[in-house]
Amino acid sequence: MNLPLRKPLMPDLAPVNEPHPKTLTAPVTQAVLTAAALSQLTARLSGKRVLILAGPAESKDELAGVLALAHKGRWPILADPLSQLRQTDDDLLITGSDILFDGAITLGDAQPDVVLRFGATPVSATVIQWLQTFTGQVILVDPNQALADHSLSTQIQLTVTPAILCQALLPQVLPAPARYCQIWQALEAAYRQSVRAIQATEARIPVIMSNKLQDSAIFVSNSMPIRDVDHFYLPNNGHNRIYCNRGANGIDGVVSSALGMAAVSGTPNNYLLIGDLAFFHDMNGLMMAKRHALKVTIIVVNNNGGGIFSFLPQAAAKDYFEPLFGTPQDLDVATVSKLYGAQYERATTAEDLQSYLNETPTGLRIIEVPSDREENTQQHRQLSDALHKVMEDVLENYNTNKSN
Repeated sequence: MNLPLRKPLMPDLAPVNEPHPKTLTAPVTQAVLTAAALSQLTARLSGKRVLILAGPAESKDELAGVLALAHKGRWPILADPLSQLRQTDDDLLITGSDILFDGAITLGDAQPDVVLRFGATPVSATVIQWLQTFTGQVILVDPNQALADHSLSTQIQLTVTPAILCQALLPQVLPAPARYCQIWQALEAAYRQSVRAIQATEARIPVIMSNKLQDSAIFVSNSMPIRDVDHFYLPNNGHNRIYCNRGANGIDGVVSSALGMAAVSGTPNNYLLIGDLAFFHDMNGLMMAKRHALKVTIIVVNNNGGGIFSFLPQAAAKDYFEPLFGTPQDLDVATVSKLYGAQYERATTAEDLQSYLNETPTGLRIIEVPSDREENTQQHRQLSDALHKVMEDVLENYNTNKSN
């Protein structure tokens, strides 16, 4: 029995009837890319303002050909952190999706006509919500007919592999209007410049990781860490692979999953980015690292509780927020490290973290990054406001100077 519950789970029993913003129709499934189907698809995409949405994929090879197709069509790619496409520093990769699609910004000439989806459900709930109101066409590439479209926006479903589709389309499609791609590239360049200048504690961590790590396997916890990685881990040529448990599991078993990754990754450069609450939930998983001599560095963002809830409506419920949602555990990370025989470091500055990440892992290492939940909430909101202003300025410049 699948019983969807309205979020957030607040003590408000008044019924909420929210009709879906789109008329729901079953997608047309294309089982084989016949010559006729290829011709129809080419007509839908050629010369159009196409936006590629690259969701989670197990490996970069799974989305083979997507970058080449994007360059042929001059189509920007919303690159989910789990798409494995951020392994490459490419100027068609877009990382500022939560800012650009939250409804506060009018895209103007950057508004796509078609969304071409690859991979699983993206991390960004903002993008999914935007798809629900998108009036253009959404095409989902799903070779196994196994991907769930939670936005319920798909009109055409193609059951071919991304590699086959991209190879077939590559010689056929005509590029989008030059201005369309130029605006997206200008937006991304401004976004990356702003992100590189971030000084906020928790938001700064993914920036440092994208700058410092090379040929690494990175596991990211759910809750705030994967969202910060989505927002602030910039594309680079570090060839890092990023993994995360997405689905119904939440913050359970994250440490064990990361250690499982480290056991089979084939590299000593294994990292886990995790909050103190998720770390606490699976603390005994650390015994695997000790028992099997796994080389892994765990970055514990310690804000003493569930940081993500400070961004949600229940933060206003002051009477019961801390015991029910904040749930501080007053965890002594140094003592936990000693219990499991881990090397322990405490990074109180960005320079500390950068220095620690320069070291080659030799076993289990835990780096604690202290943070403050209230301060982090304020910093993220200020960042969001600043990034909105940057994006709006870029769009205003292009709208004002139509010849750009």
